[in-house]
Amino acid sequence: MDSDALEAAASNASELEIEMDFMKCDIGNLMWRGPIVDTVIMNPPFGTRKKGADLGFLYTALKISTGAVYSLHKTSTREHVKRTAIRDLNAKTAEVLCEPRTGYTLEWSSFKGKQ
Repeated sequence: MDSDALEAAASNASELEIEMDFMKCDIGNLMWRGPIVDTVIMNPPFGTRKKGADLGFLYTALKISTGAVYSLHKTSTREHVKRTAIRDLNAKTAEVLCEPRTGYTLEWSSFKGKQ
């Protein structure tokens, strides 16, 4: 995770007077053994480079949360993630709360360096 993004999120929460803790850590080395947070909101790696990488994040989030876990996943893997969360990760439910808007276009110049 980008430290600047984490700092911006903490600043936004403070401005909105939302009590929230932010942490930057390696999910693979997380040593917590039980539920310690109310809610997890995450955008894990989608697992395109390492198949199933997102499910490791989801597993840990479900393990440490006493409440809800909100997680972003690719549309193409949505049904697989939902089934796996309930069947293998002991999630009580798995539902889609929103979907990304379509109809936007990307400009290649946004992704290129100097022209």
